[in-house]
Amino acid sequence: MKYPALFLMILCLMTAMSASAAAESQIFLPAPSDAADCRITVDHPDIVSIALLESPDSGFTLSCTGLSEGRTCVTAAFPDGTETLYAVSVDNRLNASVFPAPDIELFDLSRNGELAYEPCRIEKHEDGDQVYLGTQDVQWTGEETMHALYRILYTWDVFSWDGFHESAEDVLDGEGFWLEVALSDGTYMHATGSNRFPEHYGPVMHALQEVVDHMELTSETLVHQVWTVLTGFLPERTRFVVGQDIPFYDIQEFYYTLDPTIPMGEYQRYHFFTDVGKHMFEHETRKGLSWPQTEEDITCSGVSELSADDWDAFCAFLDGGTVSPRDEFPVDGDAGPWTYLYWRGDTSDSTEFSFASQEKLLRFESFCESLRDLKSPDAP
Repeated sequence: MKYPALFLMILCLMTAMSASAAAESQIFLPAPSDAADCRITVDHPDIVSIALLESPDSGFTLSCTGLSEGRTCVTAAFPDGTETLYAVSVDNRLNASVFPAPDIELFDLSRNGELAYEPCRIEKHEDGDQVYLGTQDVQWTGEETMHALYRILYTWDVFSWDGFHESAEDVLDGEGFWLEVALSDGTYMHATGSNRFPEHYGPVMHALQEVVDHMELTSETLVHQVWTVLTGFLPERTRFVVGQDIPFYDIQEFYYTLDPTIPMGEYQRYHFFTDVGKHMFEHETRKGLSWPQTEEDITCSGVSELSADDWDAFCAFLDGGTVSPRDEFPVDGDAGPWTYLYWRGDTSDSTEFSFASQEKLLRFESFCESLRDLKSPDAP
């Protein structure tokens, strides 16, 4: 009986040693100054302990030791004012992993309910982090705001919300939300809800709202001033490619109109648009004895919210298409279709859209017809 007990003791000791060895993680971090001048701040010191080790190269090594399961962020600040944010994850075996926090390229938050919240959208551009609050003019924010948002998103694992789209249709009041985030490492999440919410919704929304309500904003950054001067010498662009120059999340409205100029011709309009964070689809069919047809000739119409799959399909049809200046003198008698796209931040006169191929146009028309028939069973 002594040997099994001894074996069990050795096994426990080996397991403890293995867990201890696996708990440490190191990453080399280039530093603008000596490690001794670096100030390290851990958001949750109960999750991980940090040590700075000397490195023969220009920089230092950040050593992380897991203390308890969870997520946290670490900030390395230097006397010259530079700061770097790192994300740390510790699993249930106390294995710690650390990596530089990616940039937030898009943060889009909309809420509605008993309290009034201004929609907030932040986009990373070459001239800085642009902020759109409600209907206010574009403003800029800084690294402190973006780091604060990332800390919340990472620590609470908000990216696991991706794909959450639930609503309680029998509840007439309450709260709804839209949250969309894209990171520079390719991470993306999109979640919506109406009186149904993902895990930790309450504390996450409270923390995000605190950052949005108190972030420092400026009307113009130095980078933007320089960018404005430089671009002033460049010819104005008039042609843009959807999916490249125009991100799908920037699309605000898209119109498709077929307007025959003969009596009894069928007028058809499809309208895709964004409303308080929701992707919407509107359709209208007219058929009359004369031309032009009026609202009295409407035979079928409706507005409905698109599902996430429908929105993805819509974006796929527009992908690769081009937007160019609108033709103010269309060919007489041309029934179309006329297609126009409007996107956030556009300052050009380019609104006329052309599909990447005739095949995509035809498939798009079939897609719109199926949406119309599904949303309005009485459609012709």
